[in-house]
Amino acid sequence: AQSGTALAAQPSDSIVRLALDTARVRGAPFVTLLDEGVYRLEADGRSRLELRQVVQLLDGNAARSAAERSLAYQGGTQALTVRWVRVLRANGDVISDSVAQSQDAEVPVSMNNPIYTGQRVRRLSLAGVGPGVIIDIAYTLEQRSPPRPGDFMARWTLGGTVPVRRSRFVVDAPN
Repeated sequence: AQSGTALAAQPSDSIVRLALDTARVRGAPFVTLLDEGVYRLEADGRSRLELRQVVQLLDGNAARSAAERSLAYQGGTQALTVRWVRVLRANGDVISDSVAQSQDAEVPVSMNNPIYTGQRVRRLSLAGVGPGVIIDIAYTLEQRSPPRPGDFMARWTLGGTVPVRRSRFVVDAPN
């Protein structure tokens, strides 16, 4: 990616300044502190999507759900690289700086509509997850062979029922 558009190579602890006081927040199970993506397209249809998501868990239900993460990708045409996963205290202290366990698996074919898609999922088990902690994950999804050269779709969603403190999406397309 061009200078200034790529995600940081190393995670920054400055994002913890956006953390909320869990005793004062009501209604939301978690808050997204940072949702960031950089989407680089090549003229031949290949692409690279770098994503970073930083969430603060506000209650026990969110912590139980967030302890296991799943990242989906197309096994035959895409490569998934987990760049980092960190679990932090709200003050920035590192609880865990790696995945406790990782496993890739094929997504089962639906019996209602039995079409093989080649979709895979990487399941990540995180250590040290509990109410009030921050999960910082960054990963890259590379489209190695495009479905159709020159064809792409980029989508970025904001809003919903969960508060978002910061969001950034950059599309870097060829001329």
